[in-house]
Parts: sequence; structure tokens; C-alpha cells
Amino acid sequence: MNPKAKRLYELIHKIYNQSAYPLSHVEKQAFFEAAKKLTNNQERISLIAYRLYPTVEKAAQSYQSYKELQYLKKLLLKYRWKYYLGVVLPSAFIR
Repeated sequence: MNPKAKRLYELIHKIYNQSAYPLSHVEKQAFFEAAKKLTNNQERISLIAYRLYPTVEKAAQSYQSYKELQYLKKLLLKYRWKYYLGVVLPSAFIR
């Protein structure tokens, strides 16, 4: 696992296992799927971030004082743009 994936995995693991801010079942499932894909190297980090970001953004709005969740949101936003610029945006110019 490369350093970026390891940092993302550790942050997801820390948020998933905390008990101070209760996450919903859907949020926990999204974190679990992302962690599983990171450990198995099934997808690129940018694609995982692209899929996980809406869930994290919703949770971050609910728990604004939870700093690790806010940091994960910023990190995912950074990784997500790489996927957006590389895959989604060029498809608009194919026609």
C-alpha cells in the first residue's frame, strides 16, 4: 500500500472505530467498503475518494467539531479532483 493509501486507510479506520460521534449504518458501510478496496488495491485512490466524498461531506456537516472527519473531507476533496479531471471532465469534450 502506498503512503497516500495508507494515510487514507488509517484515517478511515480511526473514524470508523471511534465512539464519540455515532455514524449511521450507511456511513459505516461506505467507510468499510472504502477501507476494503484500499487494502485490496481494487481501485485507484481517486475513484475511492470520488465515491466516498458525498457520504463524508454529509457526516462532516452533522459533526462539525470532529476534526478528523473534517480533515478526511479535505483530503478526499483533494484526491477526488484528480479523478474528476482525469475521467469525468474529458468525457464532456468527446462529442
